[in-house]
Amino acid sequence: MKLEINKKDQVYLPTKELSRALDGACEEDLKVLLMLCALTDDGSFDTSECKEAVTEAAGISDTEYESALAYWRGARVLKAKKTQKSKNENADEKERIKEKTKKSLLEDKLPDYTEEELALKIDNTKNLKQTVDECQQIIGKIFTPSDVSVIVGMADRLAFSGEYITMLVAYCSGIGKKSLRYV
Repeated sequence: MKLEINKKDQVYLPTKELSRALDGACEEDLKVLLMLCALTDDGSFDTSECKEAVTEAAGISDTEYESALAYWRGARVLKAKKTQKSKNENADEKERIKEKTKKSLLEDKLPDYTEEELALKIDNTKNLKQTVDECQQIIGKIFTPSDVSVIVGMADRLAFSGEYITMLVAYCSGIGKKSLRYV
């Protein structure tokens, strides 16, 4: 028996992404995708507006619906639709991002430690003295308090492990950059 798909109401799916994602999809994931495709005329939809219709028709919970959406987004079958913004909205958005970046860069700046604070941090942090000693050997000089402050700041503020700091210093030293400012 030969069958033909009803061409009045067509469903469009990205075949490449879908073929890769089918193996990992569960029954609920498939139901959600098919229902969403059935509810759209142009391939786009508002997931919050479709939620009730899809969950009711597929017989699934809101949590299963959200999980299925996350699965299909992760598989790149579904993606966020880009909306057209006015020039003013774009300018405002860019300004907000710029301001946020500026603030985060200031917050991420390594702190300046006094010599007493450095001594306390080195004594109280496991393997930090070893890390400082290894870095001094790699670079080939005895560190000043400001140099030690950089190492302590990476461990304390950036939460880098001693091994990571040592490897970073070794790499930079290997390419001829022996300044802790560069590191």
